[in-house]
Amino acid sequence: MNFTPPPPQMHHGWPPTGAPEELVDFYRDKAQAMNRANADNEQQQQQQALPPPQQQHAPLEFHVYKDPRVFGQDDVVTGPDKQMVLFHLVFPVKLFSGRWDLSLHRGGPTGPEICRLVKGHFNDSFDIAFANGPVVRCQRTGTFSTKYEFQGAGGTAWYCWKSDGHFFSQNQYTLYRSDDLKGPKENRRALAHWRTPSMSISKDGSLTISPEVAGETELILASVLGIEERARERRNRH
Repeated sequence: MNFTPPPPQMHHGWPPTGAPEELVDFYRDKAQAMNRANADNEQQQQQQALPPPQQQHAPLEFHVYKDPRVFGQDDVVTGPDKQMVLFHLVFPVKLFSGRWDLSLHRGGPTGPEICRLVKGHFNDSFDIAFANGPVVRCQRTGTFSTKYEFQGAGGTAWYCWKSDGHFFSQNQYTLYRSDDLKGPKENRRALAHWRTPSMSISKDGSLTISPEVAGETELILASVLGIEERARERRNRH
């Protein structure tokens, strides 16, 4: 009597009674391998049917406060917890001078210096001189303009801080790529936002930076701290 083996599938009642032992072992292994392959193929098809996962990255968030430990205008910069100090802006007393020579440090005031913010007496523009060499000019464009333009690291992209409107021209700024400002408003991509609270003595403002330009974080922070200081001087004159 010849034995015809069933299809290599694992199910209740298989292998059948009377099958030779070597055939039982062979088809059991075969069935298990086919079942694993079918399961892997089914899982792969299910994954292909799903939309690709989207990487969600929250904007970088910073909060800038007056340093409560010293008399003067030093700033401390915290992260989103509003507790841990990430940067410190050392601001020597100016004695009514329009000149700046500020220094931005990582951590506290004695931490590694990142850059210096330098401005002359009769100029709204200022320089950001990094400790590792590059000097970036933050240029106010036009006599009555509330735009500040600067070049990114590597000398490629140009960025522009633009006020959010006439009423908030000294309180709220948005950062764009300079090229985006030449096109329609609907095509502009906001890269960072600066907000100065209208009713706060201890807080200078808050900054959010898109992950798209996270590599320019220290440059963006330094630029907006300089812009805020210039805006504060103008606000205090009114």
